[in-house]
Amino acid sequence: MQNHKRGLKVATHAMIVGLALSTATIGAPAAFAQTTSITQSTANFTIHKYKNVNTLGVPTGERDTKLEGSNAASLEGVTFTIQRLDYDITTKAGFDAAAQKATELKASKDASTITNLEGSVFSQTTPSSGVVQFENVPVGAYLVQEKSTPKGVVPIDPFIVFLPMTKSDGTGWNYDVHSYPKNAVNTVKKEIKGLPQANTGDVLPYMITTQKPAQDMGSQYISYFAIKDALPDILEATAANLQAVTVTAAGVTEDFVNGTDFTATVADTSPTVTGKSRTVTVAFTKSGLVKLMSGTGSGDVTVTLPVTVQEITSANGGVAGNTAEVVFKVKDNSENDSSNPDDPRKPGSPDTPAVPVNPSGATSPEHRSEWFNVKVKKKSDDAASTALAGAVFELYHCEQNGNLTGNALTVGPEQDRKNTFTTGDGENGSTLGELNIGALMVPKQTTGKTDYFYCIKEIKAPAGHELLVDPVVIDPTNVTAGETKTVDVTNVQKTSSNLPATGGAGVGLLMALGASILGLGAFAAKRSSRKS
Repeated sequence: MQNHKRGLKVATHAMIVGLALSTATIGAPAAFAQTTSITQSTANFTIHKYKNVNTLGVPTGERDTKLEGSNAASLEGVTFTIQRLDYDITTKAGFDAAAQKATELKASKDASTITNLEGSVFSQTTPSSGVVQFENVPVGAYLVQEKSTPKGVVPIDPFIVFLPMTKSDGTGWNYDVHSYPKNAVNTVKKEIKGLPQANTGDVLPYMITTQKPAQDMGSQYISYFAIKDALPDILEATAANLQAVTVTAAGVTEDFVNGTDFTATVADTSPTVTGKSRTVTVAFTKSGLVKLMSGTGSGDVTVTLPVTVQEITSANGGVAGNTAEVVFKVKDNSENDSSNPDDPRKPGSPDTPAVPVNPSGATSPEHRSEWFNVKVKKKSDDAASTALAGAVFELYHCEQNGNLTGNALTVGPEQDRKNTFTTGDGENGSTLGELNIGALMVPKQTTGKTDYFYCIKEIKAPAGHELLVDPVVIDPTNVTAGETKTVDVTNVQKTSSNLPATGGAGVGLLMALGASILGLGAFAAKRSSRKS
């Protein structure tokens, strides 16, 4: 009988040590009670749900009033299910079998391996307090799973809880078990750095912000971390763009070096992802993961990704609507080095971590930008509204009243960048009196007002016509993505034709007459002199 008790105690202790190391398994018995027996037929199980807690308490199964009284944020909207395993844990055979299943689940993290379940499935969803209670459930070992979580919340691994479990002081059974599984909550925000005003050929700086995955520094490590962005067709990540990618992380004192601590690569995904032909992946290397884990807390990780705006085509429609995502994996530590080959802190771990199976992650809301083209039609104020070639314009950002802001803009693809635009003469494919500018970014609306307008300023008038006095305002407020907005510009004919001509016939005639008179006078004087 004594050997029976000793074996049961050893098996129990071995299981508890294994489960206590797992962040997911909380509430296993501290030891199988030796001084009492399970006398009640039911027990209570309370789950307290928090997010982004970076330390692990000892899972005693008792209330943690210190954690409950801390500033830890409760998590609403997590659905839990519990279902009893078909074992009688009041017997050695039943308890040993349940303990073995708990060990196997800790290793596999796969609830589908637990097939010997019985009875009802109990389900509850956390309210704003983050607390759910399963009251008066039959004693036994229960499979606990998170069936659904809010967006951006990383689910915990399934675990097995024993109801009841031994009190922390070993004096009896605890029929009111409390569990504090913590979730990592990761969000992703994608925005444009600075005022969004990138036209064709310009660099658009995306800023993607997420959080360092929550982990217990003593018992877990980050084996993989990457941010991905599937770019729409109107955007391209050039080699120069990729070299300019930067990474910062709150709480990390060292700089992240492009090419050393992370790589920025682009892969062609077309036509797998409709309308998104280039996927950029910013993946942390071994050294980058070590730096990331050296930071304190779960602060922001920010990737600045510059991309180059292309021309509007029928395929892209002048729209960039896409999301960014973070992909990562947090793994449990182990004293056995060979069981953790992916721990970047250990010698021999790969410099380029492999993409994990079943990673965690989150996706940003869609970020949408739009572009449009401008067609300028230049004509005379003559009766025929004659199309005019040779008018030269500059393009500016401006205010609605036409006040120019900043320098003249340069627009166009890399091989055809322009800062002046000339109306065509009808030769070499051009249209007489017309010019095209694009693509121009559609400005956002801030507090009901358009952030900026566009203006064209004429710097050379067409032959025989006056230069425009004021810039021409192009109002982008109501344009649609991919639209070509037509702007009609009329020049008046030269007013110099109304001036009197220099000299003139009347003046010449008077001069000729005066000369004749002088000549006649001189001739008469000479004749008179001879007679005398």
